[in-house]
Amino acid sequence: MKSLMRSLILLLTTGLLATAFFGCSDSDSGSSNTSANLSNRLYVAAAESGTLTPTEKGSEFIITLNQVWTDVKWFTDRPEHETGENTTTDYVGYLWPLIYGDVAPNAVIKFHVAGANAGLFVALRKPEYDSETGILKFKVTLLNYTFDEQPQGFLEFDTPVVTVLNNVPGQDGASDFVVYGEDAFIDVTSTEDQLTLTQWNLDNSVLLANNAPGRHSDVSTTGAFIGRWNGIFGDSAPNAVISGLTETGELYGYLLTLTDPRYDETLNRVTYSATVLGEETQLPGTLTSATLVIDSGGTTTMDPFPIKVHGIAYSPVPAKFNAAPPQNTQFFDSDLVNDNFTAIWGSDGACGRNDLQAMHDAGIKLIRLYDYNYARGADQPGTYGNGHIKFLDKAQSLGIQVVIPVSNWNFSNDQYAWENIDTTVTNIIESLKVGGVIHPAVHSFSVGNELDLEKYGLDYTILIPRAIEVMKKINALTPEYHITIPVSNWRQMDFFGYFKNGDGATISPIPANIYNNRFYNSVQTFKRGSDLEQNILALYDNDPRFAGIPLVITELGTSVLDAGNSEPEMISDVINQATTAEDYLNTNANTRFKGYCIFQWQNANWKGGAGVADSFYGVHNYQGVLCKSVTGPYKGNQPQDSTEYDVDNLVQKTSAQYPDGLLDELGKIFN
Repeated sequence: MKSLMRSLILLLTTGLLATAFFGCSDSDSGSSNTSANLSNRLYVAAAESGTLTPTEKGSEFIITLNQVWTDVKWFTDRPEHETGENTTTDYVGYLWPLIYGDVAPNAVIKFHVAGANAGLFVALRKPEYDSETGILKFKVTLLNYTFDEQPQGFLEFDTPVVTVLNNVPGQDGASDFVVYGEDAFIDVTSTEDQLTLTQWNLDNSVLLANNAPGRHSDVSTTGAFIGRWNGIFGDSAPNAVISGLTETGELYGYLLTLTDPRYDETLNRVTYSATVLGEETQLPGTLTSATLVIDSGGTTTMDPFPIKVHGIAYSPVPAKFNAAPPQNTQFFDSDLVNDNFTAIWGSDGACGRNDLQAMHDAGIKLIRLYDYNYARGADQPGTYGNGHIKFLDKAQSLGIQVVIPVSNWNFSNDQYAWENIDTTVTNIIESLKVGGVIHPAVHSFSVGNELDLEKYGLDYTILIPRAIEVMKKINALTPEYHITIPVSNWRQMDFFGYFKNGDGATISPIPANIYNNRFYNSVQTFKRGSDLEQNILALYDNDPRFAGIPLVITELGTSVLDAGNSEPEMISDVINQATTAEDYLNTNANTRFKGYCIFQWQNANWKGGAGVADSFYGVHNYQGVLCKSVTGPYKGNQPQDSTEYDVDNLVQKTSAQYPDGLLDELGKIFN
């Protein structure tokens, strides 16, 4: 076992922050096994090699571990502070159902592939262990990863370590930060009380992982995490564990509190002031294969935009509608990201446009939606259904996240929409859940669309307060998710100010706990060039009121009509907008601007009004019918029979200057 330990990277995660020091041995290293609460334990299994095999469902895989240790290590969360070990046979065959019951635990799996570190955050189910062959298998649902893209096919890897987190019933937000790196050094020349911890050769990814039944996670860059340190921890220094291999090959963990992080991007290292916790023991000095785990202190989300936002606005209403879809059709709610329209965003047998795959191929990582009907897939009228889960599964399998909207109609007085807002918000949240938790493809929530402008005979003095009320309802039901209220660029700086401080009359500010921790501003604009840079991006960055609050452009684009009725000019304008935004992101390291969603995927004829053949929006034009598909029945609030529908054929907008097409040109920028 000692020889194998030299090649392993141990990932210590949620709950380990309160354990005592530990070292590698073949026997229990803590108190009696029987005194620990089994549900409070975290278990670590290790192996020589492994494979990741995809299943028919995009987010599900089979993990196979070869030459598994015959023992698994365990340690407890607060308050026991105990460690020990069980045989792998006992853990899988006897303890697993006792510890986890019907709730699949979360785990972090770290391994080497192609000579580099890689990590997965997964939910584990159905363990199978063969003690004679030393093979351990799990069925896993992939929740997050440190790859550039989600693994799709068969994958072989070396020296895997699986850390199974403890379940936290009724506490969806328990979590820790995991900082990946290869080496660490505890300065033994420091004073007895104040030490220096340095971690270097970082792989520039920080994971925030929740306990089951929660499935939420975030990945951020090292720089973004350290930049938010004071906002996360304030004056309360977090506990942390640094673990790794000593010079003699022993696995070692050290419990500390950390303050004053100093990040050197050039040298790829972070240095902390540290205080030793627990019993005195000899300092290990240098550690290799070092992983740092930091107590989140209650923080359940880190950075909603750890990478640049390259997104798309998506409302794939068919070409035949040159007005809002009629109420007596399957298209009445303009929600086409559900099971009944799989052939549009995916594939339904031989018919499939596969929009999501095309988005992925172009480097799009975020989809901003406008319409969402929670009743899609419901068994009976008036309830919520699961009709969007397939869409979210497909998005997740492609590494795409989705902004879920509360559609504008809900803020009107039509058919008592606003009077039913509590039920609506609750049902939207519930319809996104799988196994009791929100689908991991959900990025954040978008409340309305340009409610700063008059809608349904109501102005912003009514609509914006309603939007803030909805924000509070969402936060109460799912406090770990970010929320935004997209506004136009009519008076965006005024409305950003209202969100923070109110207007002194009809608009009350967003509650500070939501605004400071779960809110991002968003604006929609057709500006380009210097006008976009100076009057949207720099204007926001230079306003001290909004320090620490991200900004995303949720609609960036224009139309042929606004480009002098010239499609080539429209294409050039959109490329100019994306290039301007990208250049600003690349040259302003500390910008609050996080990125943009192109408006939009395809032309929206109905936006042009009755009799207008083409509204000239979008990166695609219509070109006939690709194929025909069938919706299946609609069982929501307005039951309808199954309907055959045309799947429009989409072709990229092109010009002499950009013959490859607008999406391809945007893809070059995104990638």
